[in-house]
Amino acid sequence: ARMDTLAVLMGVRNLGRITDLLMEHGKPPDTPATLIQQAYWPGERVLFSTLKNIASEAEEAGIEPPAVFLVGPVVGAKSRLEQTHRDLERTSGKTPGRHIGKLVGNSMLYPIHLMLEGSRVLLVGGGMVAQRRVERLLHSGARITLVSPDVTPELGKLSDRGAIEHRARGFEPGDLDGVVIAFAATDDTGTNRGVADEARRRGILINVADDPLACDFTLPACVIRDPLVISVSTNARSPGLAAALRRRLEGQFGTEWSVLTRILSDARPDLLNRGMKGSVVTGLIGDVLDSEALSLIADGKEVEARDLIHSILGI
Repeated sequence: ARMDTLAVLMGVRNLGRITDLLMEHGKPPDTPATLIQQAYWPGERVLFSTLKNIASEAEEAGIEPPAVFLVGPVVGAKSRLEQTHRDLERTSGKTPGRHIGKLVGNSMLYPIHLMLEGSRVLLVGGGMVAQRRVERLLHSGARITLVSPDVTPELGKLSDRGAIEHRARGFEPGDLDGVVIAFAATDDTGTNRGVADEARRRGILINVADDPLACDFTLPACVIRDPLVISVSTNARSPGLAAALRRRLEGQFGTEWSVLTRILSDARPDLLNRGMKGSVVTGLIGDVLDSEALSLIADGKEVEARDLIHSILGI
């Protein structure tokens, strides 16, 4: 109660008890107080009051967790806290309504697989994180511009043979010219945020390594059995869980799934020409999975597996 400023996390349920105890121990009843619900999110609500009245007013207003309870002079920044355009709602250029990146709250990340073949992609950074990004991007057929004073030996080799364009210097805004999406993967937070701000100003989607708050999109953990890709995401809440699930799935999905996917891909035109409904096709593929087709492929009997699959599909 003798401290100038208090910040209480997760105190909504016990707000009345907290305020009563503070006043009981000498905090003036007219001390400025505020509750901020879902800070920086579209559903943000801010309630300004006094220590004496805030509990009852919060109940009337229906303030719910998660919310932060602030008491003291900091609440005097009311005009700043109440500003209409928070960072979440920053807009610029021709992209009104673009949001600064954020951790997922009530919303789910929208799952999407981008076609990047032939598209320009910028990656700022030259370490191991950047190297992993480049390897995946090359697999997607993207045209990669890498900006970094220093790079790993493997990235240097890719640059030497012309697989990527390497600009051996720091990031410059012009690096984003003609870019579809961008990645920032340096070990400097300020540099990464600078890249993100410039990309967002231009309407370019940005991913910042290990900084979900600065991202427009995140990267799932993937099991790749080309052309089959199994993506795992926890909506940026637990990347470790996604990675652990990926490792488990890698043990369950061997290289035979790659062959199976190709056989089914080759059979798709015949199925489409027969005008079969998607639900029927899905059921038939389920029958394929229940058959010994995968075992035959794993044993090196691809021809027998293809014949079995065609028989099940009726082609």
